[in-house]
Amino acid sequence: NAFCWALCADIGKAMNPPLSKEDVYRTAIKAVGVHTNVAVPAWQIPTLRQRWEEHGTGWFLEILDDFSVGSKWVCLYYGSSTYTVDEMKLLLDWLVDQCQQMELKIPLSKKEEEELLERWGKR
Repeated sequence: NAFCWALCADIGKAMNPPLSKEDVYRTAIKAVGVHTNVAVPAWQIPTLRQRWEEHGTGWFLEILDDFSVGSKWVCLYYGSSTYTVDEMKLLLDWLVDQCQQMELKIPLSKKEEEELLERWGKR
């Protein structure tokens, strides 16, 4: 996860205006992260949001659309601490791609990144 946060920090600093590493992380999670869509009664959304987001920075809720009278489709995003190796690789690949597009230095080699992912799978 440290590599993920380092990439988020580098991307955020290079943005104009700069973004926090947390905002970059949430953008990455939203772009390629793990999520679940559910229909929720509208009156339950504030409590669900508060309890869901207590899990951490990558755990957030997005209201998608009305489902029926009094209900809404909600997308629940999961933080990367729960990701499988493949899910984490997808997130890191997205962040590395963003760095490359912005011509930022990648702090690890591809081999070092693979070693990190291997350790991620053993946790």
